[in-house]
Amino acid sequence: MSRFHSLQVSQVIQTNTIGSFPFAETIGLYSTMETLVPQAVLILLIALATIWVKKSNSLRATE
Repeated sequence: MSRFHSLQVSQVIQTNTIGSFPFAETIGLYSTMETLVPQAVLILLIALATIWVKKSNSLRATE
């Protein structure tokens, strides 16, 4: 269980659940806005970094 999720369960931090979203504790996927938004931002950053590296490598290959 993640530390952030522990704080939500103990009601130290407010929880805004998304009822239709799946819950998968084994991979740290909890159906709350407080955990899904940062995870989505990280996935977006990883995707953008991957695209940037691939473009950078293809430009070097053409030189």
